[in-house]
Amino acid sequence: MKKEIIIIMVLAAILLSVITIARPGGILAGEEAYYHLSVASTQEKNSMTAIERPVFASEYDYLLGAAFLFFNPILFMKIFPIIIGAVCAVLFYLVSKRIIDKTSAFYASIIFILSPPFIYIFSANSAEMIPLFLLLLGAFLLVQEKRYLPYMAIAPFLIASLNSMFAAIMALVAYATYFLVKRDKKYFAASSCALVFLTLSWLRPNFAVSYSMSGLSPLSNLFSDLGGMMGVSVFTAIFFIVGLIVSKKREYAYPAIICLAISFLIAPVTLVYGNAVICAFAGAGLNNFIAKKWKLNNLKQTMNFLMIGGIVFSAASHVNVLKETGPSAGVIEAANWLNKNTGSGSVILSSFQNGLVIESVAGRKAVGDALFYNTADFGRLLNDSNEIFYSRTLEKTERLLNKYDISYIMIDDNMVNGGVWKNKNDGLLFLLTNQETFPTVYDSGGVRIVYYAK
Repeated sequence: MKKEIIIIMVLAAILLSVITIARPGGILAGEEAYYHLSVASTQEKNSMTAIERPVFASEYDYLLGAAFLFFNPILFMKIFPIIIGAVCAVLFYLVSKRIIDKTSAFYASIIFILSPPFIYIFSANSAEMIPLFLLLLGAFLLVQEKRYLPYMAIAPFLIASLNSMFAAIMALVAYATYFLVKRDKKYFAASSCALVFLTLSWLRPNFAVSYSMSGLSPLSNLFSDLGGMMGVSVFTAIFFIVGLIVSKKREYAYPAIICLAISFLIAPVTLVYGNAVICAFAGAGLNNFIAKKWKLNNLKQTMNFLMIGGIVFSAASHVNVLKETGPSAGVIEAANWLNKNTGSGSVILSSFQNGLVIESVAGRKAVGDALFYNTADFGRLLNDSNEIFYSRTLEKTERLLNKYDISYIMIDDNMVNGGVWKNKNDGLLFLLTNQETFPTVYDSGGVRIVYYAK
């Protein structure tokens, strides 16, 4: 095994392990992980919310469902993303070095591993990591010179297309690019494109689902430095532009760039696919930047340090954010308490950010969760929730609590300290002083649970 592959694999594994180790044993990073835990653990794929919403079962959910028969769910969801993330990094390198030169491919792989989209999807158990792996595997088979391997690429491309329309689009782009490069195999490329397109039309897969609530602008979603959880670094974007300028094969990337730009405007989560294209050309740009001769060598070294340091700093900042993302230990403990001490039909009111934890860990229905952000009921549910949280009129509050058949209210420190309320006597907090109607049944780890005595 070549040293470049070992370096890439080890670096990816170490980086992703840092986030896993930083989280306490039984706690996963991010909201999305708890959605997959809930869907994979529930035999009946029904909504676990007070108002029914669609349940999106991805390839990752089916994989988890099978894995949970043999492995501890939390342990598997901590270790599996590290393994598949390292494999994806190696596949990216092997594909890149067939498209750009070997040195640029190595730099591109380092940028890819340090990129916020890579760190996010393989740390937060994103469902997009399975289609990304399949696309990279398909691309790896497609660029091989051996006679039959390119024909095998259709299998991972088709599987990737089953749940993600954007993955299907990327498969079509891959074949379109292959046709541009290998004109002698135009019939193979054309027939493969037709097969992927027919599968796409027949299955009508869902667009990628965003599992976290984001009110950011497209520009903020594009750049991690402006707050986008899956955005690229500004310095990576600079190297990408340089790479496009200096690369002799940039015309092959134009179809992918156009499709990815349109896809990003539809759903920012698709940047996890565009990130691979961006990082490939960013590697070429970084190689050109390092190899370029400067009249002032000290200035060159300073600029190299600043630009490369910017990518590393962006990655370090993202890792630090992800270490703090997701439920606290107190919220997990409270959810376990609900699971053991409440009826299976109980409905729990809390913030939308806690909804997926209530559904997966407590096994109880939440009034709403982060996935409602994608539904038509989001506005109505948000208005009703705000009325409950901010009303100081007991009659109005009870009417809404009864409307959703709410039995318990879970409040954590984040909600009290600005997440929902600004003052300790705002709205519902004032009404909860009435212990006859709202007796406290749990208070530990910064989380309080009250029972609604109807």
